[in-house]
Amino acid sequence: RFHCLPRSAIAVARCPAVPGGAAGVSRPSAMAVGTGSDEDEGAAADAEGEQEGLPGGWQDEEERSQLLASCQPGTPDEDRVKALLEIRDKATYPENWEPLWADAEVRAALLACADPPDPDFGKNPFADEEPDPPSDLVRTMALTVLVSLATSPALRLVMAEDAGVRNACVCNADEDRPALLRERVFLAL
Repeated sequence: RFHCLPRSAIAVARCPAVPGGAAGVSRPSAMAVGTGSDEDEGAAADAEGEQEGLPGGWQDEEERSQLLASCQPGTPDEDRVKALLEIRDKATYPENWEPLWADAEVRAALLACADPPDPDFGKNPFADEEPDPPSDLVRTMALTVLVSLATSPALRLVMAEDAGVRNACVCNADEDRPALLRERVFLAL
């Protein structure tokens, strides 16, 4: 059994955006995947120029801010799950994988929702009131988003270096966790 660190003991690593891949791993461009005709290249360039909203699939900054606020500790589980479902929907599109992971606030929100249970929760009489830790359902949804993002080979390398992701995966894989949560962890690993 592994010793899990509480979230406060882990410094969330800031990773740079990985537009061309991480650690020397390159990814094919949209142009390299097509048939190579001039018509396809022109259509791809037009599609890139017409991209609406913010990187990561956000419609606007207000939508992003509302969803991230709903993911914060202390928010009711129902609201957290709804926000994570919306983020998961955005994480199903390959063009959103890298922008979502490169966004430090999104990354921090996902890791806060995937935070494993703290065995010392509520035992410190000198601590201010702590928000309840995430439920197993919230953890499962957060790990589902991380699994979607880990589909990208470049992001897998970056995510493997993140102490928060490693802690969430290892500590949520304990035998006493629900089967669905453990399944998501194993998919992420």
